[in-house]
Amino acid sequence: MSYIDSIRTIVDILNKDGTILYPTDTIWGLGGSIYSQKATEHIYTVKKRDRGKALLLLVDSIEMLKQYIKEIHPRVETLMTYHKQPLTIIYKANAKIPEYLLCGGDTIAIRVVQDEFCKSLINLLGHPITSTSANIASTPSPTYFNEIHESVIKQSDYVVKYRQDDRTRAKESVIAKFDYNGNLFFIRS
Repeated sequence: MSYIDSIRTIVDILNKDGTILYPTDTIWGLGGSIYSQKATEHIYTVKKRDRGKALLLLVDSIEMLKQYIKEIHPRVETLMTYHKQPLTIIYKANAKIPEYLLCGGDTIAIRVVQDEFCKSLINLLGHPITSTSANIASTPSPTYFNEIHESVIKQSDYVVKYRQDDRTRAKESVIAKFDYNGNLFFIRS
């Protein structure tokens, strides 16, 4: 698929500790490589976000997800295969997740993206990207590009052009966690 932006250029920026402002399968997000503590800290600074609140991760597939978590219940995996809405689930992180992303805990919220642009980006990068809404902490999440605060745009190392003109009202993903039996408990719906 062809995009306005060069996926390779964006991946180069991510590999050089850069941050990106980009459309996800939900709302616009701020992101960086999970292996860049510099990018992670920059995101917290741009958002003025409490450092105790973790970012979530985006992966391109269930296969990539399994590389970064301790376990996934088969019921949850089946749900994710057939679920049509963006679904972020909290998992026990494994050792591949850097400590600075865990905020002192042992869990991490991860979403398998459905958006082809995000999938292509993550696939070429070869590992997950961090994601958080592209807003200043305690202000409403932007539902489309023109609602993003100018300071967030100016402080991002790369602003994706793809979907900037899209006026479809986007929604944040559902966030859930699961128990030993694979039952989901919704944190944000």
